[in-house]
Amino acid sequence: MVVDILELIYKAQSGDKDSKEAIVKENLQLVWSIVRRIHTSSYEKDDLFQIGCIGLIKAIQNFKANYNAKFSTYAYILILSEIKLFLRDDSPVKVSRHDKEIYIKIKREREKLKSLYNREPKISELAGNIGVSEKEITSALEVKENTRMEYLYDNIYSSDGANIMLIDKIESPKHESEDVENKVFIDQELNKLDKEEQQVVILRYYGDKKQDEVAEILHKTQVQISRIEKRAIEKMRNDLEE
Repeated sequence: MVVDILELIYKAQSGDKDSKEAIVKENLQLVWSIVRRIHTSSYEKDDLFQIGCIGLIKAIQNFKANYNAKFSTYAYILILSEIKLFLRDDSPVKVSRHDKEIYIKIKREREKLKSLYNREPKISELAGNIGVSEKEITSALEVKENTRMEYLYDNIYSSDGANIMLIDKIESPKHESEDVENKVFIDQELNKLDKEEQQVVILRYYGDKKQDEVAEILHKTQVQISRIEKRAIEKMRNDLEE
């Protein structure tokens, strides 16, 4: 049975976790296709995949049915921008595989012990259950505090049916009153813009990106982005005034 993607998005935006998970599962290959095109020796592909999934989830939260674009096109923009900005902004601290593996075990064991004892587990309890030293536990937790490892190693999707853990951690973006007003009419008029204008407006108002960030993502200057955004906004406002 073919499920309407717009119906799933509507349900997901209304709080239906099953619909949100279904959309994520359906678009995992899109995330991977973007990750495979990015060449970097600093991060493993799995790391970038997790970051790309954050962009996918943001796309699910913000997509509007009246956009003159497929959801996959909209998602592509946010996935790519999330990865590119991560590569630019992330801490240069290199996390060892050993610390990554211990941190994953800490997260799993912590939840088990919290459920069992109804309190936060002690370092000694985590170390004993995982089978490592307290120093190794402390080291992994310290690295996590100085990097985005928490984002990288919270499961987003698992084929064994596990929950998508990051979904509930990403809040809807907060805007100042002027941005809220702009978004109201942007929702109505976005489908009247050309592709370049759509990309800029989507990244600025739904990807919460600054003009210099959009410029880097689209390989343009900040001045060019400013002109494109101004042209797009004027085009939509003029259309409303006709």
